[in-house]
Amino acid sequence: MTISYSIRKIADHYGHDAQVIQAVEELAELTLELLNIRKHGVNLERRESLAEELADAEIMIDQIKHLYRLTPKVKEYRSAKIDRQLARIAKEKK
Repeated sequence: MTISYSIRKIADHYGHDAQVIQAVEELAELTLELLNIRKHGVNLERRESLAEELADAEIMIDQIKHLYRLTPKVKEYRSAKIDRQLARIAKEKK
């Protein structure tokens, strides 16, 4: 089974409401881990915890994109936002 198929299967099984709540919880955990690293610095344990929280958040984001049929639109916005930020950086260097 591919990862994207597995993510779709999980999302479809639990549905919109449950996965939205789960996504919020996972994103909150990632936020707390990032704040913890900012406050205390990074060490091997925090780095491992950050990797785990990032994985959880990415899984939930992928499920939300699938459930709301947003994957192509998110790709468009992501590309545009990266291009815009790179243009800002180039402008700052002048």
